[in-house]
Amino acid sequence: MMIRRFSHWLFVIFGAVYLVNRLWLRPSGFAFVDFYLNDLLCMPLVLYCTRICMVLIYSAPNLHIPVKYIVVATFYLGWVFEWLLPAWSPRYTADPFDLLMYIFGALLFLFWQRLFVQKLQAG
Repeated sequence: MMIRRFSHWLFVIFGAVYLVNRLWLRPSGFAFVDFYLNDLLCMPLVLYCTRICMVLIYSAPNLHIPVKYIVVATFYLGWVFEWLLPAWSPRYTADPFDLLMYIFGALLFLFWQRLFVQKLQAG
């Protein structure tokens, strides 16, 4: 019951696409799929998991993540993965388009959250 409560179909699909792309599709021959798809899916998945944890902790099914927290989380992950880690290790590469994909992913989550939370509040 708990899994069904939190398994919104969009994020089940996002998670499956992320895993398939990460584990089996590389290289696919498509630059967007190889280099940017997982970055686009990263923020919606991270924020959705964060929302699940917050709902469980606060026992508030209509809870939503405020926009300012989404902005902070997006730029924090961008800073870590696009500036800090590339500065420390040659294994990581800084790519400004990755940050753009994080931002688009955060906007996608924000759009979903507004629709989903409104639907929950409506009944």
